[in-house]
Amino acid sequence: MIRERFFRNFKLLLLASMAALALVVSACGKGFHAIQPHEEAELTGAKNKNGVPYTSAAETSELRALKASIDSSSTMNLDLARRIDGVRIARLDKDGGPTTSNPAQLEIQIVIRDLQPSPIAFRAVFAGHAQSATGVRSKTPRPDLSLDARCFDQDCDAVEVRLKLSGAVSGFIQRKRSAKLVALGPFDDQSKGTRLEKLAKAIQSKSDATLLTTEVAWGPAMFVLQAGDVSASGGIVQTGEQDEPVSLTLKGEGRFQAFLMGNNNRGDLLLNVTEGKSWSYLRVILPKSATDDNETPISEPGPSADRLINWDPNHPITRVFQKDMARPEMQAMVEHAKARTSGPQGLVGRWLDKYVNRVRPNVPLMSEILAKRGVPQEMIFITMIESDYFRAEGFPVRMSVIKGRAKNEGARGPWQFIPKTAAEYGLKLEPCDERGDLELSTDAAARKFAKLFKLYPHDPKLALVAYNWGQGNVKKAMTKSQSTESEVSQKLEQLQTAGFDFWTLRELNTLPKESVNYTMNFLVAQYLGREPIRNGFAKDGVEYPVAPQACPRK
Repeated sequence: MIRERFFRNFKLLLLASMAALALVVSACGKGFHAIQPHEEAELTGAKNKNGVPYTSAAETSELRALKASIDSSSTMNLDLARRIDGVRIARLDKDGGPTTSNPAQLEIQIVIRDLQPSPIAFRAVFAGHAQSATGVRSKTPRPDLSLDARCFDQDCDAVEVRLKLSGAVSGFIQRKRSAKLVALGPFDDQSKGTRLEKLAKAIQSKSDATLLTTEVAWGPAMFVLQAGDVSASGGIVQTGEQDEPVSLTLKGEGRFQAFLMGNNNRGDLLLNVTEGKSWSYLRVILPKSATDDNETPISEPGPSADRLINWDPNHPITRVFQKDMARPEMQAMVEHAKARTSGPQGLVGRWLDKYVNRVRPNVPLMSEILAKRGVPQEMIFITMIESDYFRAEGFPVRMSVIKGRAKNEGARGPWQFIPKTAAEYGLKLEPCDERGDLELSTDAAARKFAKLFKLYPHDPKLALVAYNWGQGNVKKAMTKSQSTESEVSQKLEQLQTAGFDFWTLRELNTLPKESVNYTMNFLVAQYLGREPIRNGFAKDGVEYPVAPQACPRK
């Protein structure tokens, strides 16, 4: 307990020291860059106590090179990397005073768990403005520990440190960059005059922030954020399913309950802060490149006799979907689908080949039901993404069993309803499982989508995420708890209220990967499947029967 308290206090001391002295190294601009389609942040190689992988704040060649130089098969190396709990680097002039440029020395302090004395302090001395240290002196009497340090430019915008301890080798890269801290909320009237409102006002009055990240090769990734009187620190992990606890304080107001909800490989972070029933989002924004918002229009298929569905180009949801198709990542997915490329990229195209002719005779029934509920015709393609009902011979109604749950809790039918959602929309499981009946389940799906589209009027793609995520089909990454449908709905509604759309949440890695892929696959399917022959699908013209009525009518 004493040792744990010491480590915790030291981390707070590092945070306070960096805020007061501003001695940390400056940012390496090339380490942060625009996110690219399907690109993921570089993993540092370790997991937190809940089994969630640590990920770097930016995917860089420097981190990959550092990892490649360390033997990751060595248990000793991995153990050392994962025992690094905190790092502080100060830039000093030749006389040992703080400097903002051209440092002659670096003072490096490292906390290594279960190692005494701690923290271990080093002084790295540079020859002139060389990038590599010519000598490193330890302030602690440990002959079994040595360290090498180098900067990526003469101002030490980013520092790489390698250390050896009793034969074990580890290393990390520390960077810092100026950022903007934006408070979104609080969104509850009860928050007026509370600590949460004071936090938001403190951020608004001092939006300039400093973000310091430490990425340990085959170990943890950590960040420290400082914006005026607001300080935050925590681990950088893959979010999406499970939020990561963050230590966040406001001078004079103490600590808040906060979580890391999202991050991307440019270094942006999304934090959630709660106070009672009130909540707020804090977004750390780093400069973006000019290519981030680059969009090239994609042509709209024209009217033809090949129409599989009679979509309405003026339907507000259809117009949003069409605009989405102008994004570069969607154009790339369209080309992969047309080419039926191997792997997940061409999956939609391979599915469409099996789907189009089998769904065709069933479109009139489904279209009528969807139109009755005001749901756009494109939603027919959800049945292709959800199940193999129209992708396999015989219209199979299969149970999708969720790992770790009882079999009867799985999803079933063309729209893949779980028992709880089926009951909510009036589908009976006995004596006939109406989830497998196309007409009855389509009407339930239409009512559910009509409800979801009203909940997410600004971005209907969030309705697709809620349908997939809330249905329980997502393979949970969490080890201690699982989100309920109501919790998912509340989370998405809060994010929408804060002004986030699907693409921003995707970029920030805030949504489950399966729900992101689900939504993007649907967008491609509905675009190409509207006129399948024109787009190179279903050219064989095979005719299939209408799906059988699974449950008898009274």
